[in-house]
Order: sequence, then C-alpha cells, then structure tokens
Amino acid sequence: MEKLIQEYFEAFSKKDIVKLAELYDDNIVLSEWNENMFSGKAEVIQANLELFGKFDSINITILSTGIDQLHNISLNEILVNLDGQLVRVVDVIKIMNNKIQFIMAYRGF
Repeated sequence: MEKLIQEYFEAFSKKDIVKLAELYDDNIVLSEWNENMFSGKAEVIQANLELFGKFDSINITILSTGIDQLHNISLNEILVNLDGQLVRVVDVIKIMNNKIQFIMAYRGF
C-alpha cells in the first residue's frame, strides 16, 4: 500500500494523467475541502486536469503517512507547492484491489 501511495503522489507531482488513471479504481470518489465531489474515474481525471491547467508546477512533499492495513486506509499529511504557494493538506486515501478507491482531501493550516 505504501508503494501505491508513493506512486500516486509522484504521478500527481508530475501531472502524469496516464499513471493516475492506472492507479484509480473505475468507481473512485474524490472529495475536496471546498465541498467539491467527483465520482468515477472520468470525473476525477477531469478534475485533475483542471487543477493541473491552473499551475505550471506542482510539487508534493509527504510530511507523514499513517497506514491502517486492516481497513486499507492511508492518512497522509502533505505539503503541496503550487507555483510557490504552499498548501498543507491531509489526504485520506482508501485502497481496494491495489487501486485508489476514495480520496478525501482536507486543507490544513
């Protein structure tokens, strides 16, 4: 599970839509702190593309990760650099069958 989480954040930083699509479950759900919710791989990929289009560079630094193997959940505190603007985020990610099934993103301080 840790490897998949690392691959996800690396692909996101590289804006690698092809890799992200490989990592996402067909029925993935993305819930963002601004109350936006996207359901299904196509919607989540579209949301990613829209975000990627707003910034020249995205860099993610993983500050900490906690894994609940029993429930296949990863809790990740990350620092996202969007063209020099730093945003602290907590991502709760659920994995099923080696695919990302659910992402809940909380904006930090």
